[in-house]
Amino acid sequence: MHRIGELPAERFMRKRFSKVKINDKISKVIKLLLNSDSSVLPVFEGRKFVGEIHELDLLKLVVDPKEIPEEEIIILGFGLDMGYFAKTAGDIVRRHEISISSKTKIKEASFIMLKEGVKSLPVMKNKRLIGILTERDILNKVIKRGMEK
Repeated sequence: MHRIGELPAERFMRKRFSKVKINDKISKVIKLLLNSDSSVLPVFEGRKFVGEIHELDLLKLVVDPKEIPEEEIIILGFGLDMGYFAKTAGDIVRRHEISISSKTKIKEASFIMLKEGVKSLPVMKNKRLIGILTERDILNKVIKRGMEK
């Protein structure tokens, strides 16, 4: 298992993935996620990667914000979590401050995921999204390696 940690993210990351634009309707987001083998969808504003949407985020649409404590839908006192009222991808996107390069070792990427509490990391090169690394991608590789032995 520890040897896998030395491998670079480019060996694990998804290079092909569905994506949405920030103004796409939430119905399109749901359809793309349901038809994908990933639980994460990158969001773009023009050609610029701005963040991602996770399946879990979409559960906010089922919750009536009137039935939960106000502090749950107000983000650090600055405004409403628009995910509960989402009409477009931009209303529910998780802005990404954390990213890795394709050369980042998997053990480092895994530690970042654990430390930051995220299930995926954008893989960037020259400020451009070139891949997505998810916890599932890492675990699938771990299982495949284990089966080879």
